[in-house]
This record gives sequence, C-alpha cells and structure tokens, in this order.
Amino acid sequence: MKYRHVLIAATLFCSICCCITIVARAETIGGYAAMGDSLTQGSTLAGSWVPHLVTDRGFNFGGSGNPYNVAVGGATSSSLLSGGQHTAVATQVAANNVDLAYLMIGGNDILAVGTQIIDGSLTGGALDTFVNNMVANIATAADTVLAAGPVGLVVVGVPDVSLIPAGLALIDSPVKKQRVVDATDQMTAAIAAMAAARWLPFVDLAQAQRDMDALPSLVVGGVTINETVPSSNPHHLFQDAIHPGAVGNGLIANMLLTAVNVPYCTEFVPLSDLEILQNAGLSGEYTGETLTLDYTDYVVFTPVEGDVDGDRDIDFTDFLMLQVGYGITSGAHRCDGDLDDDGDVDFQDFLILQVHFGADQADHAFGSSSSLITAVPEPSTLALAVGAVITIALGRRSRNRWVRQAKRGRTI
Repeated sequence: MKYRHVLIAATLFCSICCCITIVARAETIGGYAAMGDSLTQGSTLAGSWVPHLVTDRGFNFGGSGNPYNVAVGGATSSSLLSGGQHTAVATQVAANNVDLAYLMIGGNDILAVGTQIIDGSLTGGALDTFVNNMVANIATAADTVLAAGPVGLVVVGVPDVSLIPAGLALIDSPVKKQRVVDATDQMTAAIAAMAAARWLPFVDLAQAQRDMDALPSLVVGGVTINETVPSSNPHHLFQDAIHPGAVGNGLIANMLLTAVNVPYCTEFVPLSDLEILQNAGLSGEYTGETLTLDYTDYVVFTPVEGDVDGDRDIDFTDFLMLQVGYGITSGAHRCDGDLDDDGDVDFQDFLILQVHFGADQADHAFGSSSSLITAVPEPSTLALAVGAVITIALGRRSRNRWVRQAKRGRTI
C-alpha cells in the first residue's frame, strides 16, 4: 500500500515540477447574500455596510435593491430562523445564484438582556444558557446554508455594546462595564468556536471596536471621527444610539471584505480612507491615508488541513494552486500552497496535500485518519488529472472561483 502512495506522490510531484502554467476556465459567479439585523439591512451608505461593497467593489447582492441581502431590522438569532432568512439564502445557493454569504446576527439578542447583564442579574448558568441558545440558532442558520450547495460563508461576531452610545448611557461604573465585556467575550468565543468547527472564517467585531476605541482618536483620511456622541453629522461614528453612520459602515465593510480575502484567496483591496470619506460626503476634507487598522487582525480562520483554496475540501483545484506556487522560497502563504506555514512552497507541502487529497470537511470533523488515506486517488484517476495539467493551454495562475472573478474584476 505504501508503495502505491509513493508512486502517486512521485507522479504528481513530477507534474508540478514540469514547466507548465495552468489556465483556469472562468466560472459563472452568482452573487453574495447577507443575513442579519438592521446593521446589515440598510440600503443606503449611511444605513449598512452592504451598499459600500456594492458601490465601491461591485459586489452583486442580486442586482437592483440587493434582494440577496435578506437581513431584517430588529432581528434576533431566533427571529432570523423563524423569519426564514437562512432558508431564503439556502434557496439562492441551491439555485447557483449565491456563492458567498455573510451571517451577522446577535446584537439584538444582547440588547434584549443588556440591562440584566449590566446590573449582574444575568450571570452564571443563566448567562451560559442564553449564550448557548443564541449560538445554537446561529449554527442552525450556518448549517442550513452550507447544506444547500457549495458556498463560502463568513460568520461575524457580536458587537461590544459597552462601546456604543446606548451602552455608554447605561454603564456608570467599571464593574458594570466589565460585566458587559466579559459577557461579550463569552459570546464571541462561543460563536468563533462554532465557526471554527465548520472551518469558516470568523470576524471579531468586538475586538475591532476595542482597537478603535484604544486609538488616541479615530482619524480617517485626516478627518477626526467622534466615536461616542451619536449624530447625523457624518463626522460621527454613530448616527444614533445603536447604528453606525457612513464612516462606521465603511469600516465594517472593510472587515467583511477582508474576511473574504483571508479564507478564499481573493485579492480585493480594502476601501481607502478617501473612498470612505467620499461615501460619507466628506471627501473635501481628505488630506491623505491616515487610518492604520490592519483588518486581517479581526479575521480568524483555520482551514481544513491540506485545503489551499479554503473551500473545505481537498481536490484538484488545491493541487493546481499548489502547482503554480511551487518553488516560492520565502513569503508564501496558504493561498500559494504553503500548507506547513513555513514561508515556502516545496515538496513537504505537496506531501500534505497528497495525504489528504479527496478528503473534505466531514472527514476531518469526524477525525478519521483512515478516510484521509483511502481518499487518495487510484493511479488511473491520477493519470487523468496529470493529463489534464499537461493538456491545459498556457496561461495565467489558477485560483478558485472567488479569486478568478476578483482577478477579472467580476462580482460574485
């Protein structure tokens, strides 16, 4: 048995080393979808992060009116399910209209019990039950969408309500603030664990808020943005006690754009300070790029072992991406094929892919090492794969469908 695997590895390795460049055939890309509450629902630049990605990066949420954005104002994790947001998105995934979805919910869950968290009456086992129920709802939504067909999914954590005007108005002592911080951390960790169990990217919204709050002042494009006082004035981060304005939504948009790049190997450029100010009507005050946030700091993602393109399985696309990146000696990352995270793409990375070839999320979720080994293709199957590499015409680098559309300036 081991000699068969050595033969397979050697055959694939030879195909990698030959001087062949892979061309990827473009795939039809459907669009994006979003589930959530009023932070996502809005149709204006001041009302939601979605229009920022539509306007500035051409993201397709279904065309006019963004019908694939099914978020509902006031939604909780429970009403998201009862209102059918998750099944609506699943229907679009099954119809091949949606290739990547966002799931951003939980803020209203916290607001509903916020005073109880602040005064300490919701704690211990009762708080655990609350968190577990919320996360179970989010998991149901995620699993429903994932089961509908091949789809990318970004899960967003809850906000730190101690840093929004509504929370600031109720918190009058360090003890009360710490209660909110601790509860937020518990929810964040639980949602992140749920996402990690499904090999999905997670966006730590609360940590991003805290990092912005820790700045001497929030300065975007040379313009100082007030972080605490709500106002319709675009110089303020919040337009009311709960909702961010245009600048705040631009910052969220960058987090969620980056949350596509990290797992799925796209190369979307974050909105510049100038673009954010333009969307807020403040471009005349722009003096230069001054915001220094690294949005990748807020995206947590651990892929399935051997998965180059982040789609939760190990297949020929992963092999093609590794083949193109093979030979990079420094500065490589997973999207280049650096599967052992040592900064280069070499035979060790290929061996990792070879061992796991054919496996998917389920194989890893159940921890079955035998399933990974038996999933290695037979030589006849492999010969066809290698033949495909040789017969594909010369061209540019192969990436998964999210990358291919990004390179061509297309939307998904």
